[in-house]
Amino acid sequence: MTLSNFVGISLKKITPDLDDIKRLITAAEQCIKDSKEQTVSTKIRFDAGYKAIFQIAKAALQIKGYRTLTNKEKDNLLII
Repeated sequence: MTLSNFVGISLKKITPDLDDIKRLITAAEQCIKDSKEQTVSTKIRFDAGYKAIFQIAKAALQIKGYRTLTNKEKDNLLII
């Protein structure tokens, strides 16, 4: 199975946006720093690490020309 198999189900084909990719990677880097901060709770650190992984995954999808569908886009799909 390839990413193209998920177009219309959970992914949308897009033109990669370098500025958006850079923004996602920068945000992920900040989350990684936050996840190492010892002065906050373990839960907050875990959440920051999870968010970093999610942002990197979104950047990787966008590099390949895909992004996840929003809930609104999913609601508008006609399923036959």
